[in-house]
Amino acid sequence: MDHNFREVEEMKRTADNYIEEYYKGRLQRDQFQKIMAEKEILARKLFMEIGDQNFPPLECAECNQILHSMTCGLHNIFLPFAKGIKADWSWDNKLWLVRDAQKGYEEDKDRFNYERKKLK
Repeated sequence: MDHNFREVEEMKRTADNYIEEYYKGRLQRDQFQKIMAEKEILARKLFMEIGDQNFPPLECAECNQILHSMTCGLHNIFLPFAKGIKADWSWDNKLWLVRDAQKGYEEDKDRFNYERKKLK
């Protein structure tokens, strides 16, 4: 689980860096869109891989469930930029969805860390 957590966290830091670069004007809108679309594929793959693992020991079940939620939240950060998506979101809506997904991820991360401390 710790390995999966580190993978998810690394991808989240990468997302945060790209988002920050966009808001600081260091990435143009089309560059940002392209990067986020590419990363969506990787986030979806990670989500599928983590979801396809064996059940953890009972005492780790809560942490595992929260990690799955975090991985879903990570994917949601990139989802508005996915290629072939049928939703017709405006640019402002996409950015709002990204910020909302970031917030949800951080809430799940706090819960995960709380539950993980109980295991040690």
